[in-house]
This record gives sequence, structure tokens and C-alpha cells, in this order.
Amino acid sequence: MVRDRRGADLLARGRVWAEPGSGAIVRTELLLADRVSNGTCTVEFRIDPRIGIRVPIKMTERYGMTGETIDAVARYSDFRRFTVSTGEKITKPPGR
Repeated sequence: MVRDRRGADLLARGRVWAEPGSGAIVRTELLLADRVSNGTCTVEFRIDPRIGIRVPIKMTERYGMTGETIDAVARYSDFRRFTVSTGEKITKPPGR
């Protein structure tokens, strides 16, 4: 759900790049535009060798209006895997 500055729904489109054969996602791109502004958000993915899964490593954003452009880059690293273990014990209520 993306909205413009007035709060109206904004039409969005996107693209996905995948590795041939495996189909693993390597990049996504979100493209936004209305009459006065436009934006692009691109995310790149790689396999993190420490945890063995594909993770986002870089997000690049660009937003523009007449006479104004905003560029932003976020880089991600130091991924960690968190685990949770749970247990349960089912007992009958007293008196049954």
C-alpha cells in the first residue's frame, strides 16, 4: 500500500531478477510515479555464507520532483540466525 502526498493510492509497478535455473531472487525493483513525482527502490540479495540463506545486502532509493532529488543507500551486513526452542507438557486438570 503506497500513497501519494495527499493520501491517495499510488500506482506501483515492479520487476524481479532471478538466477537462471534456480529461480533464486537476486534483485527487486519497485517503481512509483504520479504527475509530480517518481520513486525507485531497488534491493539486491546475496547468499550469506555464515547462515546459508539469501539476504538483502543493499537497498538503493531515489525519489524525485521538479528541481529536487533524494538519493539514499542502505547496506546490510552481520546477519545472524536466531533460534527458539519450546516445550509443552499436557496434564489433566485436578479432579478429573
